[in-house]
Amino acid sequence: MAKKAKKKKKKAKKRTPLQNGNNGRKKNGQFAKGHKYSVGHTNPFAKQRELWKSAIAECVTKQDVIDVFKKLKEKAKTGNMSATKEFLDRVLGKPTQEHEIGEKTLFTLADIAAQMRVNGSNGH
Repeated sequence: MAKKAKKKKKKAKKRTPLQNGNNGRKKNGQFAKGHKYSVGHTNPFAKQRELWKSAIAECVTKQDVIDVFKKLKEKAKTGNMSATKEFLDRVLGKPTQEHEIGEKTLFTLADIAAQMRVNGSNGH
């Protein structure tokens, strides 16, 4: 029979404070110059994301977007709830959460649109 291998517990490395400020921070709490998260440190994924977005933008035309949006509108008109939600989110913007200030309630765009439908207003 094979013996079970014992797992060794790793000891936590004690971090030595950086020489620039309080563990790499200024007195106001910001990262000091030389710290890996200070100003000038870039997000490595942001550059990759921008490359993907520009590649997509090169192969998608304005007409492609119009055609897709028309198809989405057609599906919404047939009663497809997913398409309806997406269509309204794109046209009206995503609904925001209601906020109460004192006794006044701020309404969401969806509330305003529903009230306009009830009143028969077309927004003009």
